[in-house]
Amino acid sequence: MKIIYLILLFSFSLLPILSNAQTDTVYEKHMYEFINQIRYSQFDYPRTDTLLIRNFLSNKSMFLAVPFVAFKKSHPNFLSDTEINELIVQFNNDSIRFNLKENRIKNAKLISDSAIEILDKGNFRERYCSYWQFSKPCFVRNYTICAFSYEICDEQSTILYQKINDKWLRVFEIGRP
Repeated sequence: MKIIYLILLFSFSLLPILSNAQTDTVYEKHMYEFINQIRYSQFDYPRTDTLLIRNFLSNKSMFLAVPFVAFKKSHPNFLSDTEINELIVQFNNDSIRFNLKENRIKNAKLISDSAIEILDKGNFRERYCSYWQFSKPCFVRNYTICAFSYEICDEQSTILYQKINDKWLRVFEIGRP
């Protein structure tokens, strides 16, 4: 009887871990789908068939000074205050790097930190204009609203997208720090 009790206790202790793994899998599915859908419409500089992307997503310093006040004025009923707060929490509290998997983004080549170190020793164009850096997509409303930040050529943009009929459409640029 004691063995059965220990097995049940151990099984129940695994539930939160298995639940988080499922959530991460769902997030990953939506994240790759989102980036692949906006890949050709949003990331066209430099014009090339193969997009060079930093090999991880990170929110660290990617959502600085996002002015939701201006967004609320122009789109007063689009996001609730709760959804805005949810996005802000994702912007600020999610500091863990998400390592991208090879061949999951169409026509993209992932570049590592060591390759970036080599680029950083070059001129301005090599240093800042040869690869993209992406934030983690921040989703609300059951993966139908997404805030996403990206940087190239030392210029950063944060865009709000909405999924309508299984297509991600650009709603508004909500920040350019």
